[in-house]
Amino acid sequence: MWKKILPLATALMFATATASAQDMRATARSGVETQLGVHQGKTHEGLPEGVTFRIAKRPANGSARIVMRKLPSPAGKPVRAAVIFYKSKKGFTGSDTFTYQRVSRSGAVDNLSWSINVVP
Repeated sequence: MWKKILPLATALMFATATASAQDMRATARSGVETQLGVHQGKTHEGLPEGVTFRIAKRPANGSARIVMRKLPSPAGKPVRAAVIFYKSKKGFTGSDTFTYQRVSRSGAVDNLSWSINVVP
């Protein structure tokens, strides 16, 4: 499993911007769970304790989930990270979207949206 997650953890470390919204795009195969991204914090030193993630608007044609994990950092130590997954309904092809939120310890909310192109 680490062989699948580590390259994405290194390549897709999304630091949450100070703006209120971010839009991201991905392609996924119909009915197959796809890892879309990894949040490890702005400096890749892990997410601070108290930072949470939640699905704000579910995808209409599938499901999304956020899993908190310990992942290796570029420095080699395990850090707290949020891993984002999407899976379409079996047989669905086309466009799907969902929104999730990153909530800071102070209660500030960043909205992040994914647009997914689902292919056969």
